[in-house]
Amino acid sequence: MQIGFILRDVGDGYPGAMAELEQLAGKFQVLPFIGQRVLDYEGKFGDAHEIMRDMQRICDRPVNVWPERPQ
Repeated sequence: MQIGFILRDVGDGYPGAMAELEQLAGKFQVLPFIGQRVLDYEGKFGDAHEIMRDMQRICDRPVNVWPERPQ
């Protein structure tokens, strides 16, 4: 079964979200997505490229950008 996983922002909950992603990837084929805010992120958890690389390693597939709704 395939499921989607969207990381829309990076904050204090990021380590927990990545742990959850690892658990899900052990049970399902996960389609990883990131939001625009993650693309702009650079902080204590690295930068967007590092986050995408980790997600790609965990899911064994490319990370896609989730389109944001127009304001």
